[in-house]
Amino acid sequence: MGHAFGAGAFLALACDYRLMRQDRGWLCWPETAIGLPFGDFLLQLSRTKIPPGQSQRDAILYSKRLDGPEAKRLQLADGLVEETKMAAEAKSLILGALGRNRLSRDVLHNTKKDIYGKELDMSKL
Repeated sequence: MGHAFGAGAFLALACDYRLMRQDRGWLCWPETAIGLPFGDFLLQLSRTKIPPGQSQRDAILYSKRLDGPEAKRLQLADGLVEETKMAAEAKSLILGALGRNRLSRDVLHNTKKDIYGKELDMSKL
């Protein structure tokens, strides 16, 4: 991921894994800084996917513009990658997550609902 602001940052947050370039790019939720309310679904998404404490404070409350190393430190990015290695690293990450038996889509979908709650069922969007 390069730059991800507002809706793009929420789209990234909805993903299972987030990789960022370590040399360029920002992750930012500017809604609070520009006086735009989040809405129930986006608040629930941020509560579910952003670790409580400093991460929620910096990212959501104060709209801090986070570079790759800061996003990783706040557990908002899973890894930092050079631009030329981004696609290969993303593919390796997802194949490793799926395991040798390639999880079925139904099992994965239901497990995510169990973990994140039915209120985050994004298939209804």
